Amino acid sequence: MTTETFDLSTLEIIGYASTLATPTLPRVLHPVFRVRGADLVLFPPYTLQGTEVWKAHQGDQAEFEEFLAKEKLTRLDPPLPAKPHHDLWVSPEGVVAYAPKAEVKKTFEKLYAEHLSLAETKLAAKDFEAAARHAAVARSVDPGKLDPLIIRGVTEFKLADQSYYEFTRELAGKIVKPAEFDQLVRERVGGAGINGVAVEVMSVEVPLSQILSTESAITYVSSRGAIVMRQMAIRPTRFPSPAAAAA
Repeated sequence: MTTETFDLSTLEIIGYASTLATPTLPRVLHPVFRVRGADLVLFPPYTLQGTEVWKAHQGDQAEFEEFLAKEKLTRLDPPLPAKPHHDLWVSPEGVVAYAPKAEVKKTFEKLYAEHLSLAETKLAAKDFEAAARHAAVARSVDPGKLDPLIIRGVTEFKLADQSYYEFTRELAGKIVKPAEFDQLVRERVGGAGINGVAVEVMSVEVPLSQILSTESAITYVSSRGAIVMRQMAIRPTRFPSPAAAAA
């Protein structure tokens, strides 16, 4: 990393610090810059402020090619001239574009509204997989909103395969206290379990038709759009039957 500054007018974008799945979650990408007419490449992390880039990791084209081979980067061909007040971003369909920040903001606001509405519609129809996918898109373009995470939490209660409720709860912890998030999800889920059996994740009772009692390290992009890399422990909790409770 260096404190040397570079004006955007002297730079071009030759790639970005991501590899994209198809479909993908829409988001702003981190460009990789090259100084025009020189074998000098600027890698993230860096500070991009106004018309200048500084505090970048400096390398060369050979290092860029090494990162490509390791699938740490994606090439943009042809390169794009760098511009101030622009964002490099990717659509849900995997189309990469470079546009003014104000335009990207409006696009993200539209995507948020559309996919939150679709998530609510699919949730009401009990299409939980689709509801979670649309909620993931909404959350990706506006991580500060709570509603997409609540919908994801509800779907993770309802889906009976593997639960990632704890992961969603952790994300929501940046917005509300965990207990508040738990209560908001419970209000939308309703019910008290399936056949008197539930799964306890942290302090939350997550009803499942199948009990998972193993620990596993998971790294993948799920069909519901969740990017997961964590250690999960799911502990079965059995509730007394009505007859036992009465006794």
